[in-house]
Amino acid sequence: MVHANYLVQESEFFKNMLAKEWFVPTITIPDVDYETMTDYLTYAYIEKLPTAHLIGPVCDTFTGEEYASLAHLYIIAERFQNQALKNATFREIKRISTLLDIDTTATFPGPEDIDIIYKGTNEGDPARRLVVDMLAENASGYWLTPECNQTFVLDLARELLSKSRGVEFVSLPSRFV
Repeated sequence: MVHANYLVQESEFFKNMLAKEWFVPTITIPDVDYETMTDYLTYAYIEKLPTAHLIGPVCDTFTGEEYASLAHLYIIAERFQNQALKNATFREIKRISTLLDIDTTATFPGPEDIDIIYKGTNEGDPARRLVVDMLAENASGYWLTPECNQTFVLDLARELLSKSRGVEFVSLPSRFV
């Protein structure tokens, strides 16, 4: 049970679902996991992200799973048309990356986190651009594994080529790709 006023406050999706002409007393969202929905509702009620406990120059409590939580949260914020939460999640991914020790692979979203973002967003989405920019600045062979989302790897390669040569990457027609 959730108070409707918290759902409609920032979400166009819920505003439409709970509008008088479309009102549905029970909304079932079968493909969102319990933890992600709990994180969404926590933000709706008290504007707290699941990573609020991470503070200081080095986060001893950071496990790396926080990026996955934020990636899932960003995706449902997109789905529920909640721009405030999308912006907060985006800023939080950036914030966490600055808190962590630069020598750890967990400093940035990993292949699984990137896959969540790439599978849940469209081309040109700011979250895609964020992870590409973060990883282009701190390039590592770690990102070139078979587990990495291939669209991400292509975006990263384009970004790295444009930086190394100082030229814009030109896409080839699909018959050449």
